[in-house]
Amino acid sequence: IMRSFIFIFFVLLFFSSCVEQKKVDPYANESTRIINVPEDYTVSVCSENLFSSVKLLPLETKEECLIGRMDRLVICDSLFIINDTRQRILVFDREGAFLRQIGKRGGGPGEYLEVRDFFINNKNELEVLDFKKILRYSLTGEFIGDMRFDYLSDKNLYCNPSYFIASPIAGYYIWGGTTGVRKVEDESCLMYKTDGAMKIEKGYFPIEHGAGANYYKFSKYDNHILIDPTFGDYNIYQIDSLDNLSTRYFFDFGNKSCKQTINFPDKMSVDAKESLDESVVALYNFQETKKWLHLDFVYKENVYSLFYSKANDEVSIIDIKNCQLENKSSFGFWGAIGVEGEVLLNAIEASWIKAELDRLGPAMVEKLNLKKWDSIHESDNPVLVLSLIHISEPTRHAQIS
Repeated sequence: IMRSFIFIFFVLLFFSSCVEQKKVDPYANESTRIINVPEDYTVSVCSENLFSSVKLLPLETKEECLIGRMDRLVICDSLFIINDTRQRILVFDREGAFLRQIGKRGGGPGEYLEVRDFFINNKNELEVLDFKKILRYSLTGEFIGDMRFDYLSDKNLYCNPSYFIASPIAGYYIWGGTTGVRKVEDESCLMYKTDGAMKIEKGYFPIEHGAGANYYKFSKYDNHILIDPTFGDYNIYQIDSLDNLSTRYFFDFGNKSCKQTINFPDKMSVDAKESLDESVVALYNFQETKKWLHLDFVYKENVYSLFYSKANDEVSIIDIKNCQLENKSSFGFWGAIGVEGEVLLNAIEASWIKAELDRLGPAMVEKLNLKKWDSIHESDNPVLVLSLIHISEPTRHAQIS
């Protein structure tokens, strides 16, 4: 929830002025699936209608692995690998037990200044994006090597990568975003493709406004790299095994879509603010499973989770805030930052779990098998919430374990 509030603030800070114009998407794909989103968000469902089971997995709380806010979660076989606001990479097993820290912050060999992003490559190595370098480690923590780059010294290019992922062929895709950008440069793009030596080969998504960052920019599904939308864009993009970029899904929010192009903050106007307040402009945390799509979005400072059934071509929406406040017979849902099979994952502060037990009341806590979580302390490490999406007819209450 705190991450969502921070995200909303970021949206309001940067979503500024609009100019009436429409552009043709150069990455348009004729096979792109169009998903029509209902415009009445007061008609929403609660978690019990979408999930057949919910599992709570507290991460072990020890002095050497106390977690601030979790910034990244990667699942690899029997491991949960996370990065938190303390710039550490921590590894936990499937039962939540702390195993090790990989690397450490510093300026020496095998050390990083900051953990911006990381992923598991096809050699089962951990690759970490740092400021001006990429480091590689084994999953047991041994340092393998690093590769350095410097794009900030190029006056004709703006790229300070925040996210990255390996290209299916060679090199990387790096997402620079727009932090620090004050005007549009002719050659500046949000994303670049590099070769194996980190030399930039091509740019994608020309910078048009000052809001281009996001959480968890890249994900993978079915041998495709998936790219979360940029602010004001309603497309989910894909990169196939041949390094071809195209649109994969388009979310049509109807009259709540922003019909204008977003510009820089210094062009902000009162009318533009009001126009954006009436539009859905922030989409993030896209996750795809074999049967479902998940997407979080912001409308009028409220966060919603959208679920799309591929089989039924139907959209369901959870009003994350109001559903939890009004429905005292349903365990809360806080969005998703990861996926495994048909299970959506998120990391929730222990204090939120305690608050949820208080909200539901003793009778419902017992009915939903939540009483065993009374021992959680508000200062404990976050709790992973694993929500299994229905694969058949909904049950009356999700089973929680």
